[in-house]
Amino acid sequence: MLQAFAITFVDSLEAFLVIAATIAFLRKTRQPALVSAVIWGIVVAIAMSGVGAWLFSRVENQALWDGRFALVAAAGVAGLAAYMWRARALLSDVAPRDSANRTSGSVWLAFFLLTALIVSREGMHTVLLIGTFVVQIRMADLTTGVVSGLVLAGLAAWGWARYGHRLRLPVFVPITVVVLAVTMATLVNDAVQNFANASYS
Repeated sequence: MLQAFAITFVDSLEAFLVIAATIAFLRKTRQPALVSAVIWGIVVAIAMSGVGAWLFSRVENQALWDGRFALVAAAGVAGLAAYMWRARALLSDVAPRDSANRTSGSVWLAFFLLTALIVSREGMHTVLLIGTFVVQIRMADLTTGVVSGLVLAGLAAWGWARYGHRLRLPVFVPITVVVLAVTMATLVNDAVQNFANASYS
């Protein structure tokens, strides 16, 4: 149970915090159209997680592909951090009229794809973890550990998404960028480890 909890909590928190920070930032800067991009990204990612896990379980070198996914996700998180930092330099508690000027189809698509990538990656990991526990016939441990990990990570992310945007923009953005930087470093570390494992397989 503890193993399932730890793996699920860490992996879920990584994705949930990025999404929570993104939603809080978009609310803070009054960009509701981009919030819808994040929501749609989550919906699509959840719907595709099972299919993605099934396909991923059939590739020959899983470590190599997981490393690639982690590296792409890290690049996306870095771009998100740069976007937020640039917004901090340009804005001071954004006026509603400004948000419409920054929302374009390409920006909407970028937020949608980034959300779908991050959530689907962690979703595939969760589905594969569930599959492993099912094979080992440890359903009670699976249910308790996985659900507890998801709930705790979700509560932490919900708190940031719900209350984080109340901070002033000059304070909120640096904290958010630090969170994203830590997530990016974790993803890069995952990529390096997976590439190393792939070279030995």
